[in-house]
Amino acid sequence: QTSYLPTSTDGDIPIDLGSAEIHGVIKNPIKKLADDLQVPHAISPGGDHAYDLDGNVVIQGALDKLKGSFMSYMRRRQDEDEKDTTLQQGLDDFLKIRNIPKGHSDHLRLQYILDTEICHDYGASLDEMSLFWWDDDCEFDGQEAFMGVASGGYGKLIQKFAEPITSHVQLRCKVTDIEYGE
Repeated sequence: QTSYLPTSTDGDIPIDLGSAEIHGVIKNPIKKLADDLQVPHAISPGGDHAYDLDGNVVIQGALDKLKGSFMSYMRRRQDEDEKDTTLQQGLDDFLKIRNIPKGHSDHLRLQYILDTEICHDYGASLDEMSLFWWDDDCEFDGQEAFMGVASGGYGKLIQKFAEPITSHVQLRCKVTDIEYGE
């Protein structure tokens, strides 16, 4: 989602605010900054539900078991494979080894998990991510927090960090030279 952050009387600057979500609130410096700046946010109560094609709630335990099996397979591949491939190829290999046909409920459930927990977080499809490196980052523990875009969201955080340089920013100007240095 793109929101427009009012920055001056000269106009608005589009800033991609995503969903204004803070992933994991425990020891997360973004959460602390939001608290310090008093940016309104709500902690997710959790309890998301997945539904099958018939509209029935999928039991969370079944999703967790399937995800655990896939993640164990991925970790083993990361440790043992000599050549990198895509995460999509890893999924295809997993489905083949487990004899899960494409379109089967387990395939669709696993695809749902990967789409919602990986693709959406990284902003890329499985065939754009490396099997070896897709998860080479850290995560913060805890629930999710959602900041209100209407009340500032990430824009308020950006404004705070931009304060020292806003007097140097000129909008709608042609850049003719860039100087590097201190």
